[in-house]
Amino acid sequence: MLSRLTFIFIIICLIVIGVWFLIQPEDSLEINNMVFAVEVVDTDEQIKKGLSDRSELAENQGMFFVFSQPGFYPFWMKEMLFPIDIIWLNNNKEVVFIKKDAQPCLEENCQIIEPDKKARYVLEVKAGIADKINIKIGDKLIFDR
Repeated sequence: MLSRLTFIFIIICLIVIGVWFLIQPEDSLEINNMVFAVEVVDTDEQIKKGLSDRSELAENQGMFFVFSQPGFYPFWMKEMLFPIDIIWLNNNKEVVFIKKDAQPCLEENCQIIEPDKKARYVLEVKAGIADKINIKIGDKLIFDR
């Protein structure tokens, strides 16, 4: 039979492990030696909502959109509360288009931002990050999905 001290120790360990899993990011990716904790979105509902319900984004956080096949995926800033950099990537996870400092739109008719190349992935990060880490066309993103 377990002693009371051993039982308490096991419970504390389980709580610590549970909390550790809760605070870990869903996924992480790397581009130009910067690692981002990203929320991966791949359903129509998640894609449509995007970051629109967030009040801010930390410098090392992002939202990573995964589409089922390459295509021309337009984005807009409707109901966003802060500017972001939007980075489109092809099937090989190479940058094909960048929109820096996309500004929020609280009006009914918002500008649509459309890449000129097909993409399969889109990364949204805090505005200014693309310049800070010098993201450019052809850069490769490291992500295991």
